Amino acid sequence: MRKMYLRFFVLACISSHSLLDVCAQGCFARCEWSEWESWTTCSQTCGSTEKKNTSRGLCCPSDLTDLESCVEYCNLDIADHYDEADCGRECYNDGTLSSAGCVCTNRFYGMCCDKRLDICEAIPTDVVFILDSSLSQTQTEFQKQLDFVGKFVDNVDVGPTAFVLSIITYSSTAVVEIEFDDSNSKQSIKEQLLGIQFRPGATYTNKGLELARSLLSVRMERRPGMYTKKIAFVLTDGLSNDRTKTEVSAKLLKGEAHVVAIGVGPEVSHRELNAIASPADDYSLSYVYTVESFDALHTVLERLIDVSCEKCQPKSLTDIFLLVDDLPDSRMTVTEWQIAVNGLATIVDGLQAFNDENGQRVGIAQFPDTNDPIKQLSLSNTLRKDDILHFLQVMAHSEDTCRGTKDDCVLKSNITSIIQNVIDNQFTSSFGGRDDARKVLLVVSSGRFSNITEVAEQMRNIRLHTDVDIFDIGPGGDVDMRGLKSLVSEPSRVFVVKEDSDMASLDGLQAKFSYIACG
Repeated sequence: MRKMYLRFFVLACISSHSLLDVCAQGCFARCEWSEWESWTTCSQTCGSTEKKNTSRGLCCPSDLTDLESCVEYCNLDIADHYDEADCGRECYNDGTLSSAGCVCTNRFYGMCCDKRLDICEAIPTDVVFILDSSLSQTQTEFQKQLDFVGKFVDNVDVGPTAFVLSIITYSSTAVVEIEFDDSNSKQSIKEQLLGIQFRPGATYTNKGLELARSLLSVRMERRPGMYTKKIAFVLTDGLSNDRTKTEVSAKLLKGEAHVVAIGVGPEVSHRELNAIASPADDYSLSYVYTVESFDALHTVLERLIDVSCEKCQPKSLTDIFLLVDDLPDSRMTVTEWQIAVNGLATIVDGLQAFNDENGQRVGIAQFPDTNDPIKQLSLSNTLRKDDILHFLQVMAHSEDTCRGTKDDCVLKSNITSIIQNVIDNQFTSSFGGRDDARKVLLVVSSGRFSNITEVAEQMRNIRLHTDVDIFDIGPGGDVDMRGLKSLVSEPSRVFVVKEDSDMASLDGLQAKFSYIACG
């Protein structure tokens, strides 16, 4: 703040024995203040912490040569010679003033929060992709990561007032492949993507996270008054060399940006993905996704674009069918069974739009041997959560017996035929399914199939001819990962719950049941 000192008058005063002496040059009475000078000029009239000021003179006898003596002689307050006022602290449209100027809300920006983004225009956002180039990936899996980035670029506006992107790869070391550059265009980023090489090494995920944080920490706002959003996509299998360091680095990165974890690789640890990702909020029940799904992009767009924009809308219209594999060759142990039941109860209890008009519906069936379930609840808008939870509570673990003949059990106890049966029937309108709903099949199994190669081949054919999203849960520490992976399109769709305390690993499934639909 610039301070203007008093113009101190040392003026000759006429000697007089009258009651009031008069200054000779100032034309005002001794010990009286002169008129205020003009206010200093303000550089802006709103959204400013700047001050304007003015001052005035005082008429004193000529033998008093300093301000303090003059004020004391006149018995006045020295503060009365100077005044200051705000230039304009107001921030419009509910903005608040900080030391750096207006902080705007609700898509407003500008020095005074007097401008607003179009309802379908993205908020300025810095996005860093942290790609796993370690030995735990393959060249094919690494290419999936690059493809994901390419799809992201295709679906957003790139430029100085929209999305600006950076890409980091990590293995034994972390490398910046594409720097943050406001001048980068979609085309230039796509061209640079083609030059990014797979550099296998150890999985030091923490180094990639640390480098991302250092890049984001120096990024500044790109529209006055509007915070630039910061988002980090971490693509990984969750199998880092030092999980403790990874979790520490992730915590620091989450202080700088919103973090989305995307599972990719031959095997995926959802526990580490959950530790890396930002916590659930109003936009998503989880920020853990799969690389083949584009839900991650849609959810990020929802954070940056108004829900009322036609591009993106929140949806929970999902038909979910829970298939409990109780077949003889893959039958769960009693301990695995209990973990499975608790896991399904956790999922059902967490459904926030269960049986809303456009919300989630749940069906469930237990298959102990043939294609006919021993117990089931079809998709229905009349079911309550308590009905599903009660079903789980009374669902009994089967003995190692078959209800049909031995030949029937051998011929019919095939996980793929049961899955095909569920897909063909349970999602139809006859069983309560809805044509416009997202369809999710969740298989709970040990994965201990006697013919895994055959199961994998049959499941590939099934997936080619259905729009049902298939995931599976493996309960306990003795599941067969090969068998579980044979059921799904990629390893990140396998959720292993080793014990009851591990239920948080199922959080990633919740994002499949409430999602953002764009386009």
